[in-house]
Amino acid sequence: MPLAELVTRKGRAALEQAQSIASTLNMEVIYGDTDSIMINTHTNDYSEVRRMGTDLKKQINKKFNELEIDIDGIFRSMLLLQKKKYAAMVCGSVKPDGTVELSRQEKGLDLVRRDWCMLAGDVGRAILDCIFAPATAKAGEVTIDLVEGIQDILRQTSAAVKNGEVPLDKFEITKSMTKRPEDYPDAQTQTHVQVALALRKEGNPVMVGEMI
Repeated sequence: MPLAELVTRKGRAALEQAQSIASTLNMEVIYGDTDSIMINTHTNDYSEVRRMGTDLKKQINKKFNELEIDIDGIFRSMLLLQKKKYAAMVCGSVKPDGTVELSRQEKGLDLVRRDWCMLAGDVGRAILDCIFAPATAKAGEVTIDLVEGIQDILRQTSAAVKNGEVPLDKFEITKSMTKRPEDYPDAQTQTHVQVALALRKEGNPVMVGEMI
């Protein structure tokens, strides 16, 4: 245990030192987690962003002998909800015309979790489409059109659900059983365990590892 605590403490110290170095370079740290930091460069110039990232990387790596940081990605825009939960437009290769290829990255959001139904994922992605739409004037800017667009998505989904227009499979949630249903100490608070127990009561076998 002391060794594990030492590793954690050293990692935290390295992260804090990296954040301090960024601050001395007048760079705004907007997020840091475990082994990474994210910087708001306040510029849309791709080459300038990469230069700033390279400078920061060099300064941080000077401080460590056996530890090295690198540029993992450049985001054009980002929706940071909380720790380990964000969506962002990731910059890829530069095209011959000078524009940058973009792809969307989703980390830790409910729409990628298996314990949420497909409908929740569909609505979540539609909202992200709206937020990251190319028509958005500036990264980080919240416009009336954006808010109304999200509200329209929610109203249309609500109407579709109430009118019975959404297929039942869109509401399905699948979870696996890691042990026998009766072995869960918190069975009363686990919906999938309650389903498994109900199936058992009806005479249907439920196997460990089975998806229900």
